Amino acid sequence: MTQYVICADGACSGNPGPGGYAYEIWDTDVSGDPICGGSASSTETTNNIMELRAATRAIEDIVDRGLEPGLVKLRLDSEYVLKGIFEWMAGWKSRGWKTAGKKAVKNVEMWQQMDSWLQRAASEGWTFEADWVKGHEGDIGNERVDTVAQQRRDEAKREVETGAPLGDDDVIGMGNILTSPKGETYTLKKEAAQGECTSAQVDLLRSILDPYVEGDTSIKSVLKALRERATDLGIQ
Repeated sequence: MTQYVICADGACSGNPGPGGYAYEIWDTDVSGDPICGGSASSTETTNNIMELRAATRAIEDIVDRGLEPGLVKLRLDSEYVLKGIFEWMAGWKSRGWKTAGKKAVKNVEMWQQMDSWLQRAASEGWTFEADWVKGHEGDIGNERVDTVAQQRRDEAKREVETGAPLGDDDVIGMGNILTSPKGETYTLKKEAAQGECTSAQVDLLRSILDPYVEGDTSIKSVLKALRERATDLGIQ
């Protein structure tokens, strides 16, 4: 079976606030140049929306591109997106897009769009597999899309701060191909000053708390996750 890898990530400054997302699609593994990719910015969004948008656009792109259907590894650092796809969505649908706590699913229209693309993909012979990676830990594909997502977020921040819309040379629209020359290097984020949370820690904390906020897990499960990830969160 033909295999592919999707790397996708989102970034946001504030919640809500300016944000961006990026994705790349690879053949078999993350080496050489990607088959394709895309990114975009938004002046008013959330981190979860950008993470979800990145994964949805990537799935849309791979299905619409005319590639031979195969197994796709979704290599994401977003537990929100992966758990939504592989654990929560079936229950949401069975309850009429309600959480286990009988609340409306947040970002429901986006999740329904994701569901539509997954159904189409399945009908055409595509299968998807969760491949969670820890963010900001050196995974090549994850670092690449994280870097571009942050660039798109920073462009949206400049638009908000200056009031001037981004020029054509500043934006890569949704679904367009990323310019990723072979051998291109990226500058990774510096460590946060002592006492500050890193962006990775913020993302991890959100991934732990969001399921409780949306009614899909208990406070007991949240406390257990906090204990298990205490070192990663910098509270131990």
